[in-house]
Amino acid sequence: MVYKYNIDDFIRISNNNYQFELNNNIINNIKYIVDKINDPKYTRLPQFKKKIYYNNSKNKRHKNNVDLDILRNYKKTIIDHNKAL
Repeated sequence: MVYKYNIDDFIRISNNNYQFELNNNIINNIKYIVDKINDPKYTRLPQFKKKIYYNNSKNKRHKNNVDLDILRNYKKTIIDHNKAL
């Protein structure tokens, strides 16, 4: 179900001192989130850990997941368009 409000609805609600009570489950969820955010151990910025991968063939340490031997031995593919048809 979708509710659509127009500006008159907002004006009517604000002028009538509209009060709404939240379900206890929602209140508890909000409190839980507030407690987590206000925890001094909580960091607001994501913490990315650097991963070190090992090339199993030579036990060399690489900072990314690229096998350098594959890149070094790469041979380009040549497509003959005359033969492809």
